[in-house]
Amino acid sequence: MKVFSSPFRAVLTAGSLCALALRAEGGDSSEELSLQSQNQYEGQISKGVDQASVEDAKDPVLPSAPRSDTLAQLVTDHQTLAHKQMRRALAQVRAALAADPGFGSENPLDERTQELIREEVEALLAVFLFKDEVPWDDRRIEGGDAFRWKFVSEGQRDEQWRSLRIFDLDGHLFRYRLSYMIHSRAFAKLPEPFTELFFERLDEILDGRDPAYHYLPAWERTNIRKILTATLADYPGISAAEAAARTPIPDNILATYPEEPAADAVPFGGSRYKVFDDEDRELSWHQKKVLCERMGGHLAVIETRKEQAFIVKLADGRYLSLGASDEKEEGDWRWVNGADWGPVFWAEDQPNNYGGEEHYLATYDSGLWVDVAGAGYGFWMPTGFICEWENEDLAEEHAPGREGEDESAGKNGH
Repeated sequence: MKVFSSPFRAVLTAGSLCALALRAEGGDSSEELSLQSQNQYEGQISKGVDQASVEDAKDPVLPSAPRSDTLAQLVTDHQTLAHKQMRRALAQVRAALAADPGFGSENPLDERTQELIREEVEALLAVFLFKDEVPWDDRRIEGGDAFRWKFVSEGQRDEQWRSLRIFDLDGHLFRYRLSYMIHSRAFAKLPEPFTELFFERLDEILDGRDPAYHYLPAWERTNIRKILTATLADYPGISAAEAAARTPIPDNILATYPEEPAADAVPFGGSRYKVFDDEDRELSWHQKKVLCERMGGHLAVIETRKEQAFIVKLADGRYLSLGASDEKEEGDWRWVNGADWGPVFWAEDQPNNYGGEEHYLATYDSGLWVDVAGAGYGFWMPTGFICEWENEDLAEEHAPGREGEDESAGKNGH
């Protein structure tokens, strides 16, 4: 199970568990609950009460229910810590702004004020993104049904029903590691200079540009951004698609790919093709596109029936990304090299744009086409991609059959 390392370790109080039990029965709101818990938290600290792991907690008021009590306590401890950090930031930043002659004028803020805001932003980001969360051991926590249902049901969701309140409990406390407290009234009250820098830094982290937060995988960062875009009215961040297009490829992955066309690429019809594996689904469609272009080619484009048959044979049942998308306008599919769209080889009931986020082309195990999301870590996501290098020198050798062949195809899903 997971506990929080100092200074973020769980502090156990009977009162916080009682408050959560009341909330599970429809009592106090989450913010009122957190404020009650925070008073007890600070009171216990001032008395020097030991900080113990949740496994050793014994609540004298609630009946013994280790699954429910443990989960409730972990949630309360995070919420208490988040409120404490926000209250500190609010007080510190307000005081600094009040004393700064540049605030409210056309002049920039004093460097000391800017540095204080940066420090408070970094401190809150560490809490909100669970930076100091200690890994679970081999055990799994199962929350009690009443508390768990009540807590999760209050979450603000995107069109795919993702929420920052969805538990993980098999590796982490939450599935998407950005605190649900970003939707709280306490966060909304933070001064504008603070929130502007907060979201600027959050965008850098979700883009993968801060190594200190690389423990968040690409699929999780992408989904966090989608949740924020759908649920936070004042969220100033860019769209998930725009973010994916600019997200850099980690150096350790980039180093495994050549910077020139692959020597072992397979020739066909005036081009050469090679399959690259991405078994761990670490790369987004945009990153695959960048890698192919970096090697002097592009994601594979299919313009004829014979080329489709070749790609099916090359893919050999693998689930691979191809070079087309309709991300700019739903239903307007375009190849990355500007080639005419058609013929098409969609699988049955495809494309379906499931969840409103499937804008990228892939070849499924049957060899037929499906539309998929730009990034993610699920069995339905591609485990590789095909790069193509157009080679005019090979055109005469391989072109017969490419021009003038039967362009008719199977089901047109466009």
